[in-house]
Amino acid sequence: MTAITFDTLKFTKRLTRSGASPELAEATAEAFKDAQHESAVATKTDMDLLRSDLGGRISSLESKIDTTRWILLILTIAVIAPQLKGIF
Repeated sequence: MTAITFDTLKFTKRLTRSGASPELAEATAEAFKDAQHESAVATKTDMDLLRSDLGGRISSLESKIDTTRWILLILTIAVIAPQLKGIF
């Protein structure tokens, strides 16, 4: 997956401007950075790749289902046709 950048300096400065101590701001920024690296977040690119892959797989399955339907139709006709011939 693509890494998402996290500007710890900007985050720390924002926290200190809002009244947090520099130590608390740095610790919070590091905690956020660590949590971000540990989480598995899907990006837009990841979702697009997945969508493309699934689209191809679904198309393949639809094709196989259509083929199976035709085979079953032919088998059904092959079984029923001789029985209808005997009736008429």
